[in-house]
Amino acid sequence: MNKKVLWNIVSSVLIIAMFLLQYSPQLEEFKYWICFAIVVASCGMIVYNTFAISYKYSQANKQIERSSKRIAELEGQLTNKQE
Repeated sequence: MNKKVLWNIVSSVLIIAMFLLQYSPQLEEFKYWICFAIVVASCGMIVYNTFAISYKYSQANKQIERSSKRIAELEGQLTNKQE
């Protein structure tokens, strides 16, 4: 299962549980645990997404550096041929 799908399922279940807290007195004893799970899941999503974005940016930066080197190399070959 894809991580994004898993995060979406977990967040959906927690949002539904938070909604049910308002209207279901049977969940009153689990109120603090549900709120704790929501906070932990939210923090987990924020940390995971931060690292995922950082990784994607570093990969893109490496690709840009490789492309820049290749362009400089080709420009150097072009100027050598023209001389």
